[in-house]
Amino acid sequence: MARIALNARLLIPGKLEGTGRFTYQCYKRVVTERPDDEFLLIFDRNPSSEFDLGPNCKSICLLPPARRPWLFDLWFDFAITWKLKSWKADAFISTDGYISRRTSVPQLNVIHD
Repeated sequence: MARIALNARLLIPGKLEGTGRFTYQCYKRVVTERPDDEFLLIFDRNPSSEFDLGPNCKSICLLPPARRPWLFDLWFDFAITWKLKSWKADAFISTDGYISRRTSVPQLNVIHD
């Protein structure tokens, strides 16, 4: 059983466009197709129940909210790094073009065109 952390920063209720829809569809499919794995949706705001992807997926809010470029560095390089280590993640998937530069956890950076 793998523990996979998912960057859910772009999953904003009522405001899913382009990359947000792509993110939601990708995450929904991977969570459904891998019922034996454990997933953690990591938001930078309070998670909405709209994005409840299944019993094998939990949602958390991790501060600080990454709303400005300099906050992206704090969120990805410190908050995400800490959470991946404390949750003992086996992998981290991000769909917004950013990943952590400070973690040893394997990462997948998916970019929607």
